[in-house]
Amino acid sequence: MLFELALRLIPALYFVYLVTSTIWYLYLHPLHRIPGPKSWIIFPILRQISGIRGRFDSDMRRFHKHYGTAVRFGRAEVSFITPDAWKQIYGHGHAQLPKVLTSVSNTLDIISSNDADHSRHRKALSHAFSAKGLQAQEPLVNGYVDKLIERLKGMAASGVPVDMVKWYNLTTFDVIGDLAFGEPFGGLERAEYHYWVAMVFGFVKVVPFARLRDAYPVVFKLLKTFLLPKGLMAARQRQIEHAQRTVAKRLQNADAYHRGDFMDSMLRHAGEKDGLSVEELEGNANILIIAGSETTATLLSGVTYWLLRTPDVMKKVTDEVRGVMQSEVEITSNNVAARLPYMLACLEEALRMYPPVPTGLQRRTLTPVQIAGYDVAPGTSVSVHQSAAYASPVNFHLPEQFIPERWLPEAKDDPSSPFFSDRRDVLQPFSAGPRNCIGRNLAFAEMRLILARVLWNFDLELCKESANWAEQKSYTLWEKPALMLDMSIRIPASAGTRARSLLRTVQYSHPPSCPCHGNPLHHLQHGHQNPASLARHLATPIDPSRQKEYAFEMAASSIRFGPGSTKEVGMDFKNLKANRVCIVTDENVAKLDAMKQAVEALSSEGVEFTVFDRVRIEPKDSSVKEAIDFAKPYGADAYLAVGGGSVIDTAKLMNLYTTFPEADFLDFVNAPLGKGLPVNKPLKPLIAVPTTAGTGSETTGTAIFDLVSKKAKTGIAHRNLKPTLGICDPINTRTMPAAVKAASGLDVLCHSLESWTAIPYNERTPRPANPIQRPAYQGANPISDIFSLQALKSCVEYLPRAVKDPGDFEAQSQMLLAATLAGVGFGNAGVHLCHGMSYPISSQNPGYKHGGYAVPHPIIPHGVSVAVTAPAVFRFTAASNPDRHLAAAEAFGVDISNVKRESAGEVLGEAIADFLVKLGGQPRGLKDLGFKASDVDGLVEGTLPQKRVLMLAPNLNEELHAEKQELRTLLEQSLDY
Repeated sequence: MLFELALRLIPALYFVYLVTSTIWYLYLHPLHRIPGPKSWIIFPILRQISGIRGRFDSDMRRFHKHYGTAVRFGRAEVSFITPDAWKQIYGHGHAQLPKVLTSVSNTLDIISSNDADHSRHRKALSHAFSAKGLQAQEPLVNGYVDKLIERLKGMAASGVPVDMVKWYNLTTFDVIGDLAFGEPFGGLERAEYHYWVAMVFGFVKVVPFARLRDAYPVVFKLLKTFLLPKGLMAARQRQIEHAQRTVAKRLQNADAYHRGDFMDSMLRHAGEKDGLSVEELEGNANILIIAGSETTATLLSGVTYWLLRTPDVMKKVTDEVRGVMQSEVEITSNNVAARLPYMLACLEEALRMYPPVPTGLQRRTLTPVQIAGYDVAPGTSVSVHQSAAYASPVNFHLPEQFIPERWLPEAKDDPSSPFFSDRRDVLQPFSAGPRNCIGRNLAFAEMRLILARVLWNFDLELCKESANWAEQKSYTLWEKPALMLDMSIRIPASAGTRARSLLRTVQYSHPPSCPCHGNPLHHLQHGHQNPASLARHLATPIDPSRQKEYAFEMAASSIRFGPGSTKEVGMDFKNLKANRVCIVTDENVAKLDAMKQAVEALSSEGVEFTVFDRVRIEPKDSSVKEAIDFAKPYGADAYLAVGGGSVIDTAKLMNLYTTFPEADFLDFVNAPLGKGLPVNKPLKPLIAVPTTAGTGSETTGTAIFDLVSKKAKTGIAHRNLKPTLGICDPINTRTMPAAVKAASGLDVLCHSLESWTAIPYNERTPRPANPIQRPAYQGANPISDIFSLQALKSCVEYLPRAVKDPGDFEAQSQMLLAATLAGVGFGNAGVHLCHGMSYPISSQNPGYKHGGYAVPHPIIPHGVSVAVTAPAVFRFTAASNPDRHLAAAEAFGVDISNVKRESAGEVLGEAIADFLVKLGGQPRGLKDLGFKASDVDGLVEGTLPQKRVLMLAPNLNEELHAEKQELRTLLEQSLDY
């Protein structure tokens, strides 16, 4: 009877316990105000399971992204990601926050010892890690790096792919093994891991099991047979015994060693009160090898991967190493630290993207404390989770991208830098406070030396099987797969090439603040041995017209984005002290709410205005001249454009030619169709209110129109044409017909694709003799890249939704934002072949009228004319930069993990064609527009004058006959797709 009653009561009592404990931990516990995953708080074993599965660190990044800067991920466990949390947990008052140890922690080593013993350990090791100690160790480190380079050259010569994770590990373990034990592991000699080293990689998985054992000893006993890898603890014991034997051998022969290594340093205080015991020597030898080898190799693997995934950065850092260092002998740790700032920035960025210890180092609160603005109860385990902190947009701008420029001095000091507000002090990969990593300087010295030597000696290429290498599990340390590279031995440059390379790369060492005073040669005018005189002495004469650009400028309108922002335009003109405003629009937009809002805004502020509503869609020179003739007698002191790209472009031209009323129309038109004169003074204020999501004209200094007499589409481009302000109000795009949305969106698509793949700015010729001659379209650059790639991703995601559902306001808003982002990107980087060929396609229209456009005449919308050649264009341009084209294909949703670089063009071309077909309503090539094969030569001749954009086309031949043939082939391939 009692037994049956107990059987009934036990589940009921457990249910009551579960309910009451859930209520307590979720709603009444002192930590209940700190957000976090409720399932982990109710069932804390989920945290242990996550660790055993290698998912804890990725889960923490996900939690912080969802919950914010503080996350409660257990009943009494809290993670933070802010700089002040570092100081409060690890820096100041660290004595009140002792370490949280596991059952596998060794309290006899420097990492796990208490504070008093930690000070003794640190004192004993201080000499080995001092500047003098590091200087004494550099020859030893150099010797192992020499062996590494020798082994890599052998594999590169044989054409065998190389696993850099393995070779970095063999090198760093040999170095630290020699410094800790007095003898290497012999990994570089044998090209294989010593058993001691091999077990390090397996033993890191013990830590999560230790946490499970500490938290749930009964559960662990029941499950350890199934969970714990067989033989792991025995292998760990073998490691410890090896350390004991090696330390004993070293102690027996202590007089024979005076080499400035770790053991020498620890034995300095032998026999003294603060000296270390034999057990402490063994413990430190063990932990120093693990901490000093595995983590250094991890960072080297990470920086190599991210450099190869970011070709522009790889080129910059390689140019810096090979340009600044005149010979490999010059590559010393001190020289690298002093002379290779961009490489150092790459290492810092790799530490952020791929911290060697991605997790949080836990401390325990003993009293109530406040951390990062949160009240934390006694007995709470607190930490700063490293990878979550470094991946958070709270701390870093564009945290998902590998951008070393964020660590350069100008990014830190210039308020206009997009990275100025980055919270760099949150990056503490070696921890913070009195117990930070004592080996920081040695690790940096090794990393600098090894990376510089590898970049000096080899050209590297990522093998396709390692394309997604960074997607890894972690068990306190990362579980790194093989990082497979194809390597080729670099052919040393001639003396003249080295001198010219030095001139190119000096800008990374001394980044110019402006084109006049920031020129590095400004500081090198005296002495016959400066780089300029060296180049003149060694190099052949240079044709000034072939000198490449060395700088880029960013020009974009001020942008205001938000629903309802149109109604502010009256106040804007009032603030600009404008008295007479010419409103420019077309007859369709004139009837829409956007125009009504603009007129009411000006009227409410008492601003006088007139309206020109006869803008032609896809304007011709005649319609532009009509608009100019309307504006001249009115004498406006400001302009307001309300409409699509045609309206905004027409307003720009009205502004230009009323500011220069005596100019001939062709004076400013792009050469060779016009004279291409620079716009040498500011224009009147122009505010643009786009009602379509496509051209991005509200951000650019470009205006496009048909030059009928020449049977060509051309334009005027100068930064002074850009609007004073672009008001991007998503409400204004709601009325766009589906066909207009599609065509406008395709313009965004090609703006982003073309600017992303344009030639790099520093490959453009000629270099301007005066900064005022620098063109608006300058080539791809690090800033335009950010805007262009994001615009592409948004367009792929939101354009189909915007076309399909007129009520999808999110998609309409995101497409307007994408158009603006693309406008900033192409407005500075430029466009190339799709746009260059689109102009004759539009101007030589054989009679095609695109559906959905309420106009009485034939029309090929601009977005349609650029997209129709896109599949062929990007198949052609891919050879210039396969990685960029693969990145673009990935934006379309293509899995590129197994795609060869030589297939980049085919893959991207197919992705674009598939996107156009699924979007619907688009011509399947020039034939659908009415063009025939016999029309191709006319289209080629119409494309050739578009030098402004063709000069930015990658892979296009500069020789006229060859260029014609390439354009002919592209247009023939575009007849259908």
